[in-house]
Amino acid sequence: MSVLAPVVGLPLNPKAIAEDEKVLSTSLEKIESFWLQENGPYLLGSDQPSIEDLSLVCEIMQLEVRQLPRF
Repeated sequence: MSVLAPVVGLPLNPKAIAEDEKVLSTSLEKIESFWLQENGPYLLGSDQPSIEDLSLVCEIMQLEVRQLPRF
């Protein structure tokens, strides 16, 4: 929200941004504490990754959006 809103001309909402960051942090902590254990299961409980695991990785990687310089 804090990166994309200004790019598309939307006003920043600090309260919404703080709430979104809290939800994101909680969700990532759950993923990390359960599924990212060294010998833990993947999303479907399997010992091998599935398409769902790959999809989750793609979604998480999209959170690394960086603000690009404007030309």
